[in-house]
Amino acid sequence: MHINLLHLGRVPYLEVMTIQQEVVTAGKQGLIDDTLLLLEHPPVLTVGRNAHRSNLLASDELLRPLRNHRQASHQPATRSF
Repeated sequence: MHINLLHLGRVPYLEVMTIQQEVVTAGKQGLIDDTLLLLEHPPVLTVGRNAHRSNLLASDELLRPLRNHRQASHQPATRSF
């Protein structure tokens, strides 16, 4: 088994989401082998479609829709697999 490793360093969250989608698309098309993205992104708060604004105590300036997931806080040094 061969696995590509992309060590990206610190990358903005939305930028890495774009990179991830490109890797997934290339993998589905058979253009690349399985790929592991190794990176860090600044802390973000993601709020899913089932969440309600009343669930959050953050200001409107700090919030914007990013993904269709339940609420999750991604802090430095956490791992998502």
